[in-house]
Amino acid sequence: MNAYLPLLAAVSVFVGGHFLFSADPLRPFLVKTLGEKGFLAAYSLVALAGLVATVVCFRGVVGQPLWNLGGLGRHAAMALMPFAVMLVVLGVSSPNPAAQGNERLLEEAWQPSGIVTITRHPFLWGTGLWSICHLLANGNGAALILFGGMGILSFGGMFAIDGKRWRQYGQRWIRYAQGTSVLPFAGATPVDWRGIGWAKPMLALVVYACIVALHGWAFNRPLM
Repeated sequence: MNAYLPLLAAVSVFVGGHFLFSADPLRPFLVKTLGEKGFLAAYSLVALAGLVATVVCFRGVVGQPLWNLGGLGRHAAMALMPFAVMLVVLGVSSPNPAAQGNERLLEEAWQPSGIVTITRHPFLWGTGLWSICHLLANGNGAALILFGGMGILSFGGMFAIDGKRWRQYGQRWIRYAQGTSVLPFAGATPVDWRGIGWAKPMLALVVYACIVALHGWAFNRPLM
């Protein structure tokens, strides 16, 4: 268990830092004290430090086996990962009032389009699916700490963001939330396939190919 402590501490800083810095009343206090740019700089610094520490610690620990789904787990993970990457790429490249810095869309005559007509949290669904894929393929203690923590951040983050936006924007957020959904394909707005297009999904496949090629070198782990 002691071998996992550095990884557990790093994941706690990364995951806990996101929730802590985003929560009331700490965020308003820090914004008032440091200014918006100062707060974002401090927030980014803590997140980056936690992420770097997490990668370094994960590379250096050998996890003890907890479960083994064998080929079924690996094949399921390989089948799901392209969709995870696609959700991440579409999430970071599409306008979305749920994303940091895009809140102004709630104040404009903007209608849900593109990927947010599938889910208003595409990026977090992508990282959550990424976590699930790696837990399917890696049944050891180190994987449980890392990918379990990232899963908590992803799925818990959806509801944390929804609650914060509701408190901040009230009826404007409610109107947006009524037309979209947390669960994929459960929103009131029809899926905007034309808005999603082909270019971004194709870019996601290129990103996925790069991940496959560089995975062993970057993370000191064989792919799945």
